[in-house]
Amino acid sequence: PEVKPATGIVEIKLAEEKNNCVAYVPETYHPDVPHGVVVWLHGNGGVDRPALVARWKAVCQKHHLMVLAPQALDPNKWQPTEAPFVRKSLDDLLAHYTVDRSRIVVYGYQNSGSLAFSIGLANTDRIRAIVAVDAALPPRSAVPENDPLVRLAFFLASADKSPATAAIKAASERLQAMKFPVTNKALGDSPRDWNEAELAELA
Repeated sequence: PEVKPATGIVEIKLAEEKNNCVAYVPETYHPDVPHGVVVWLHGNGGVDRPALVARWKAVCQKHHLMVLAPQALDPNKWQPTEAPFVRKSLDDLLAHYTVDRSRIVVYGYQNSGSLAFSIGLANTDRIRAIVAVDAALPPRSAVPENDPLVRLAFFLASADKSPATAAIKAASERLQAMKFPVTNKALGDSPRDWNEAELAELA
């Protein structure tokens, strides 16, 4: 193209929203190559841009991925009412970059993982997988029937001594009974987010 799309940390600002959002688009991005998208929901502290790049750069370049990092108004707490903003941010990214629609996942750790469940289940027309690390399926969540034409997979990770372990196991069993593809990952004794090797496995 005559004008190369922006790469690196890209600001995504929606006129009707107060929230901020950035995306990391690898410098190797080319519009002829569809890229997958990881919608990463931050935990306490909001989005640390240098840390975001350091954590995801190698994985994104190797596997043709982009990371969308929307930010809650309160950097220490997501509100359920902010879910539509996350969807709008994703749609904006899809409008400006070449995206592999079969590789769009939403990822969250602990409280952000619970929100990832909610956003993924409410947007099955966009989201193809939900990645929840040390996070339980919110109570009374409406899980749609498994439709082979609308693929939705789950990647669940839990620690032996986490308060959420029993609920994560119950959610995994419920989803498997509904014939969803579920991958369970053990984190060891203590709750933690994924390390570099596990992130590569996700990719």
